[in-house]
Amino acid sequence: MNISKKAFVLLMAMCLMMTGLTVGYANSYKKPSIRLADGTTFSGGVIRIDPSKGVYLHTNDTHHSRGIKSVRIDSKTGGIRVTRDKMDAIISVSADADETLSERKIVAGISGGGVTTIIFLYKDGRKLNLNNKNDYKLVASPYANLWVQWISEPR
Repeated sequence: MNISKKAFVLLMAMCLMMTGLTVGYANSYKKPSIRLADGTTFSGGVIRIDPSKGVYLHTNDTHHSRGIKSVRIDSKTGGIRVTRDKMDAIISVSADADETLSERKIVAGISGGGVTTIIFLYKDGRKLNLNNKNDYKLVASPYANLWVQWISEPR
């Protein structure tokens, strides 16, 4: 039986997936942004806002990250400062509250989008300052996540 190279590669990939093996992850769930041939870049990940661990990039075998270098509470604004690996022109950027934050009526708004993005959180129309312990308590949970993503392209 003759099969094409493409069919063979697809068959081998399916076999690897069925055996549970993964290729190319090198024990890391944090990777560079994805850049397409035309220069369009995709970045994203999950930011966890935990009562005891603080604000961090949440990664594991089911939560991967692309292009996010660091996450922290901004000392001046009280928003979440995210630093990416690309300084591109932004096409689109979003931060979506998960079910834990949505249940608490917490919404996100974004400022910037190049290398540095600040995500502001609001409750009932009031901007929260995560440097304030009472505001932080309103948001934090072992399961509170923001799902963030960027689409960008070279300037």
